[in-house]
Amino acid sequence: MSDERNGEGSARLSGFALWAASIATSVDAFAAGITLPTLDLPPLATCATIAVVTAVLSAIAIEFGQRAGDRCGRHAEIAGGVMLILLGVNIVFDHTIAA
Repeated sequence: MSDERNGEGSARLSGFALWAASIATSVDAFAAGITLPTLDLPPLATCATIAVVTAVLSAIAIEFGQRAGDRCGRHAEIAGGVMLILLGVNIVFDHTIAA
């Protein structure tokens, strides 16, 4: 059994990683808070839809992540990090240089 499943890997979610995740979540919530009122949709239905989609996709991602982690180990973590960095660079490029 891996260290994460034994609870010994929880220290990896402290310090800088936890701080960075909280900043990313805050920026995402800020963007949604600015964008949602411009859509003229009912707030309760919009929040319910976001909650359901988030729950379903999170469950799928957890299952996929566990399987990928079991097969690929550290390489899966590195690939995921690289993909997130590339996604961030793409978003910055689209909203600054390509605008």
